[in-house]
Amino acid sequence: MTGWLLIATIVYAPWAYGCTRPATILGLDGLMGAVILCWLLALLAGRKAPVCPALMLGCVGWLLLQGWTMAFHERFLYSPETQMFHRNPAAIPFLPGSVDAKMVFQAMLRYTGLLGILIISADLMEDVRWRMRVFYAFALTGLSIVLLGLIQKVGGAKMVFWEAGRVSYTFFATYVYHGNAGAYLNLVLPFLIGATVMALRNQEGEKAWGFWVPGTMLCIISAFVNISKGAMVIAILILGLSAWGFASLGGRAILAFMKRHRVVPLAAGFAIILPIAIFFSSGTLRARWLQFFQQVGWDYPRYLTAKTCVQIIPQSGPFGFGPGTFEEIFPHYTNYLGNKIAGLWQYAHQDYLQMTIEWGWIGAVALGILLLGGMGIAIRQLFERKADASSQDKIALFCTVLALGGITLHAVIDFPLEIASLQFYVVIMLGICWNSPRWLRTRLKAKRRELLVTSV
Repeated sequence: MTGWLLIATIVYAPWAYGCTRPATILGLDGLMGAVILCWLLALLAGRKAPVCPALMLGCVGWLLLQGWTMAFHERFLYSPETQMFHRNPAAIPFLPGSVDAKMVFQAMLRYTGLLGILIISADLMEDVRWRMRVFYAFALTGLSIVLLGLIQKVGGAKMVFWEAGRVSYTFFATYVYHGNAGAYLNLVLPFLIGATVMALRNQEGEKAWGFWVPGTMLCIISAFVNISKGAMVIAILILGLSAWGFASLGGRAILAFMKRHRVVPLAAGFAIILPIAIFFSSGTLRARWLQFFQQVGWDYPRYLTAKTCVQIIPQSGPFGFGPGTFEEIFPHYTNYLGNKIAGLWQYAHQDYLQMTIEWGWIGAVALGILLLGGMGIAIRQLFERKADASSQDKIALFCTVLALGGITLHAVIDFPLEIASLQFYVVIMLGICWNSPRWLRTRLKAKRRELLVTSV
């Protein structure tokens, strides 16, 4: 029940407007709560403890402790009359405190769900059946979003089909902001490529050439049609790393199979369809890149924002101002810029700076360990134990690392790690990475049992 509910949430997250609206975020919180409840009931019924790395559990525990302490402990009080923050005389100096307990409370509801899903994923993914089900859930859900986005673009839609009364010039599929859509496409692209490779390795030519190859091509095309500059560059990097990675992970069988089975039509398809996609969006693409080169400079808004964030970090202290408080804090540090930064900035467009402002350097270290530590463990497994791992596990783990690498790079120039649907996908992938060392041990134990039975 827990696993199927998790997969249902994987489908829900991008289709519910990418969980970028309060109502859909609340829905995601509710589904994550249901998954956690089902998992806890299963643990109680089976009388077993979760299988999770101690370092990961330590980081999760600290983030929950720090975050919920800040949700009930205000270090500053906001005065609407003066629009300024004043120190709370009742605050305990050595405890983590926030500038707005209500905002932190709302943010911690989501973070608690996400950290719970991280633990569940690490526990659940020890079962190869659930690893593969989640793998294909990522790929198929991503393909459904790709198809919706392309159909909308071809049909000339001004907004998501079922929102005819609204207009957006940056939307793709269910995401109103093309940067978030591009980050999502790059999260699922490695899994579509991986599904294609699995089909080719398993000699399933009809499935590969009839379904997964066209699906992968459409996802690549979407990276250009979506017109997100950063996502487009990252998609090209993912393609290059995919070719290198699958070759180093035993790609000879794939190459041999492709030589015997219609590789020429595949190359011709890319040669024809990709230029068409680029031409279809060439005017907008050219305008977007020209606008970027015209704006970039010392007064570029995102550069000024990042510069301001660097100045805020020393004042945020070791525990930060509190999760979810960036939008409230940032305007109080931009007076020196005058009108160079216009409008409200809900996000810093640089997730790591925003993370440090909200969580402080202590919380940022814990988050960094969860993210980079999980990826590092997975990469080590791929290169140190690849000879003992099954092809299926190698492909799934490599695709997971590739997807995480893409979004961590995107987070340097935008805010994908602040979007609930993308956060949900990321924590599941991190659970896979953190659990990956146990897959090998499980297989070796199975081999020993098999040998023992054979000898008897």
